[in-house]
Amino acid sequence: MNTWSTTREMTTFSFSLSALTSILILLCTLIAADQTLLHDDIVLPICSFLNYQFPGRIAFPGSNAYHSQIATYWASNQGELYSSCRITPWDIADLQGIMYFISLADVAFAVKSGGHSVVANTSNIEEGTVIDLVLLNHINVNLENKYVDLGMGARWIDVYEKLKDQPYGVAGARAGSVGVGGYLLGGGLSVYQGVAGWACDSAVLLEVVLANGTLLEVSQGQHPHLYKALKGGATNFGIVSRARIRLIPSLPTIDIKMLQYDLAQLNSLLNAVVRYNSYAAKDPLATASLSIGTQLGGPATWIF
Repeated sequence: MNTWSTTREMTTFSFSLSALTSILILLCTLIAADQTLLHDDIVLPICSFLNYQFPGRIAFPGSNAYHSQIATYWASNQGELYSSCRITPWDIADLQGIMYFISLADVAFAVKSGGHSVVANTSNIEEGTVIDLVLLNHINVNLENKYVDLGMGARWIDVYEKLKDQPYGVAGARAGSVGVGGYLLGGGLSVYQGVAGWACDSAVLLEVVLANGTLLEVSQGQHPHLYKALKGGATNFGIVSRARIRLIPSLPTIDIKMLQYDLAQLNSLLNAVVRYNSYAAKDPLATASLSIGTQLGGPATWIF
């Protein structure tokens, strides 16, 4: 079994090459030479290899663990996809090693935090593998320095529960079931958006695992270009494992209303939202968001 050790910067893990690691490198070389191999022919051996390297972290189709994970998706279109295997890293060292091997084998993958996004292949994928960050869910509040460290597998309802007796809040999702990772790296709208801007703007530090397994802490002062790219960049530049978020003085009460209209009134609603936004700076504590979707019986629009 390989042993992994981590540091905070650049060369971030080391391991003794086992016979299986050498076999994986050979397999990747053969795959590169034979482009006629089906993708599943590539992924399944890699999943089996990872199962050996990281026992207890890999779930295969047909297992209870696999189907339990599929059932946690909020977006039904994501839950309808079936990857060749699912990987649940126990800690950052796991995530580093998993990313190294997946990149070495050039295997397609998706990353799941809360599974809330409806965009195809964001948190699930066919004929690839899924990295589920559910166990990277720590929430550490630092009141003295007014920030909270969040693991990307946490859900916002747990963050709010942790802060409920404190005089601070965070720019987090309006629905507690949403995962921290996808929301934050996708931008993020919150009830504090008039005060704090996009939720990702509240992230003062991000811990990210790159494709080669390197672990970096990025901020305005460390790797500023990557820091900027990650805020709204989803998983295109690496897998973020932790975010440090600024705390915001909490409001005594938050009043939220949802108004529903028929789609035939969309033009009038769009004009109303434009007018509202032209005066939004006068009351930064007030926000309005327009959503267009469907419900049973036909299309509709909502204003929050």
